[in-house]
Amino acid sequence: MKELPKTYDFSKEQEIYKLWENSGYFNPDNLKGKPYTIIMPPPNANAPLHVGHALGMTIEDILIRYHRMQGRKTLWLPGTDHAGFETQVVFEKKLEKDGKSRFQMTRQEFYKACWEFVQGNKHITEEGIRRLGASCDWSRNIFTLDEQVVKVVYETFQQMYQAGLIYRGSRICNWCIKHQTALSDLETKYVEREDPFYYFKYGPFSIGTARPETKFGDKYVVMHPKDNRYKQYKHGQTIDVEWINGPVTATIIKDEAVDMEFGTGVMTITPWHDATDFEIAQRHQLDMEQIIDLRGKLLTIAGEFAGMKIKEARPKIIEKLQSKGLLEKTEKKYKHNVNVCYKCGTDIEPQILPQWFVAMTKPFSKQESENSKQSLRDMAVEAVNNGEIKIIPEHFKKTFMHWMENIRDWPISRQIAWGIPVPAWYKKPLQPLIIKNFAHAQTVDNEEDKSSGHYDVELSELGKKQALQLKKATKDEQFDIVITSDLQRARITGETAFEEKAKIVTDKRLRECDYGDFTGAKDTSFKKIEYIDKPFPNGESYKDVERRLQSLLEEIIEKYPGKKIAFVSHQAPQLALEVLLNKKTWKEAFATD
Repeated sequence: MKELPKTYDFSKEQEIYKLWENSGYFNPDNLKGKPYTIIMPPPNANAPLHVGHALGMTIEDILIRYHRMQGRKTLWLPGTDHAGFETQVVFEKKLEKDGKSRFQMTRQEFYKACWEFVQGNKHITEEGIRRLGASCDWSRNIFTLDEQVVKVVYETFQQMYQAGLIYRGSRICNWCIKHQTALSDLETKYVEREDPFYYFKYGPFSIGTARPETKFGDKYVVMHPKDNRYKQYKHGQTIDVEWINGPVTATIIKDEAVDMEFGTGVMTITPWHDATDFEIAQRHQLDMEQIIDLRGKLLTIAGEFAGMKIKEARPKIIEKLQSKGLLEKTEKKYKHNVNVCYKCGTDIEPQILPQWFVAMTKPFSKQESENSKQSLRDMAVEAVNNGEIKIIPEHFKKTFMHWMENIRDWPISRQIAWGIPVPAWYKKPLQPLIIKNFAHAQTVDNEEDKSSGHYDVELSELGKKQALQLKKATKDEQFDIVITSDLQRARITGETAFEEKAKIVTDKRLRECDYGDFTGAKDTSFKKIEYIDKPFPNGESYKDVERRLQSLLEEIIEKYPGKKIAFVSHQAPQLALEVLLNKKTWKEAFATD
């Protein structure tokens, strides 16, 4: 036997590791005894390992080697993770350094480029695991986009869906306006910030907020039913108040979610503001109206502030409220926690969007023969309470229990290109009995060949005549419902042509594409086809328009089955309907426009 060297020679590590690996003892097929297995939490396949990986793998390697020396058939299963959102963010940073953006690429182009990026980096992660001396079985190495993994993911999704544990619905979610995706609660973090806190006069009430830009849609005043200060107000009672852009009829709502000790004990809500507001709105079946769009800009409901970004609009909103005598006082240094994206630090703007969720608190039976039912949350709590799972150190058990008590249904869909798509499709046809599509009449902007986008412009004199001509041309056509966008050029066209013979409904999802910085430009000054997947600067992409129309059509199928429906909308929604209803590509739709 050779004498151990006095100093450690790390240059021999690769040679030693190769001897270990070639021995075959990392592979349980060459071992006997009772099985012992650890599945390595797969590190992201996009970057080198860090000290956290070193600690975790050292602990796991000690356990594996100990049980191997005890004569057990040990398997330490290695792998790397495609890491969906995480990897996409890393790759987007690389694109930014090269002066590019994923919004300049099609989904397929981006996925291909991201795949090549990961495959070029995956070996760095795997070499790092070897350099740590990890005694894992490389013959079973797994990447989480391997076919067998995707197959198991899809089978699990199907099982959970059939058990009622996975569903699709429109619920409030964390939305990152930079990365244009919904995020789970674990993908956001709270940062302490010092902002002004404003108190406003809202009729007979005083309400407080640090975010006045969310208040345009507030038409509900909520108070605790046991708050004696407001016992003269009855649930469902309406009051008229002066507000940011004029008079508002507000409804009194009594709900136990209100904290009587915070502020004045009264709050106004919009369901789009946060999860608490959304849940109150659901309990009382309140109207929901979007205030801030997916790019972080105020919508038409904000009146003169529409199209502004939050930081630009906030001081101007305060100034207007002050000029109307509605600003009561301001706390200059209000410390509060602000929810931000954990990757880019951008403020989260909650949105109500159709997403896929895991039901965390819904009781279910693991087998049809079982009578007892528990939720996923209850099962996790029980496993900790009965000692089946031990949390070390012990004081983290309290943190775990607090998290479980407050957990909401978990969003699992992301609006990203990289990763495993949700395995769902729609068997129902995307149309009721008949859908007919009409364009709005000419506007004053159309006369000058300008792009109006989300701007609310009037019909021209010719446009008013065209709306009457549409009425005459469709006098023999019958529709159950006519749905128009809420922008007056479509709404007035629809009302003029169809109000006497059909129910008129407005829906914001039928709006024109938001052209962002191109709004007001000559329509011929940009190429529409460039913006199928990438958005107009500070605006939307045509795919964004398609997504809103998709959600609208899904709702129509449920709400108006077998009805004869007409749309009155704008150019981009009309093209999106061609794509969705007639199975055209966007390029084909543009070619026939």
